[in-house]
Amino acid sequence: MRGPGGSGSTIKGFTIEKAKFEGILVGTAPVSPSTTDGTAATGGSPVSHVTIADNTLVDNGTGFGTDAGQCFSTPEAPGDCGETIHLVSVTDSIVEANYVAQNVGGIYLTDEFGPTSGNAVRHNRTVDNTHDCGITLAGHNPAAVSPSTGLPTGAAGVFDNLIEDNVSNENGVAGQGAGILLGGGAPYAGVYHNLIRGNVARGNGLSGVTVHQHMVGDLNDNAIERNVLIDDNVDGDHDFAAAAATETTGILVASGAPPGPPLAPALLPGPITGTIIRGNRLFDVKVGIWTLGVDKASTQITQNVFGPGVTTPISEN
Repeated sequence: MRGPGGSGSTIKGFTIEKAKFEGILVGTAPVSPSTTDGTAATGGSPVSHVTIADNTLVDNGTGFGTDAGQCFSTPEAPGDCGETIHLVSVTDSIVEANYVAQNVGGIYLTDEFGPTSGNAVRHNRTVDNTHDCGITLAGHNPAAVSPSTGLPTGAAGVFDNLIEDNVSNENGVAGQGAGILLGGGAPYAGVYHNLIRGNVARGNGLSGVTVHQHMVGDLNDNAIERNVLIDDNVDGDHDFAAAAATETTGILVASGAPPGPPLAPALLPGPITGTIIRGNRLFDVKVGIWTLGVDKASTQITQNVFGPGVTTPISEN
């Protein structure tokens, strides 16, 4: 469903297998599929009011490991072929009750050509997508945050989305992937004011719910509520120069420079503010909640239950 002409469409009840790139792409592919050098698409149009429901998607992203289109790799970030259900600059849409298994990655929300907001991702099963995350909210557009004010512009960003009642198990174990990940992939990217509620995540390579901020931008005011998280971060999280989460971890919220060459001071991220971590149940992880570079005064960590296997309920770095 490319461009505004795809708005209002429904994809329901299909079985989709062995696609080279995404199984379902809503919007415009950010990388030209005909290239082998990662050339960005020259433009794309937002899409709205789409429903993707009751589909089965297995063994997609078969171009993984090549330099074809969106699978193009760099040393820092191997290409993921767009994962399996990809919403690119999509608003007011529903991704519901899909089975997404044994692909490169699962469900992917990005903002290359405008905001991705007001979407509901619910009642999906994203399992055994071994190279990437089960569900990812990734800010790729530097127009999301104003460099002069540090505030969201609304021109781009991944915000006001609901990620609810999904099962996201055993993703990212052969690569690097969380059950549910929120991350900024460019300076001045924005992934904010999203609600992650009532999900189950077990046995993922990164933490069950993971928030990564590596550069200046806005990953503030997200809420992580009433999730059940079991035996996650099985590969460890080594994405930050200041500290690594080497033990199994349920929830990780972190801001800081990545390892490697130092960033220019103007690109360094500030503390993540306004995160709510409330009413989650965490089991069979050494660390329940791991934080780095968060603003403690505005971060709420309340009413969580730390069950058997949790030796450190909260680790603040």
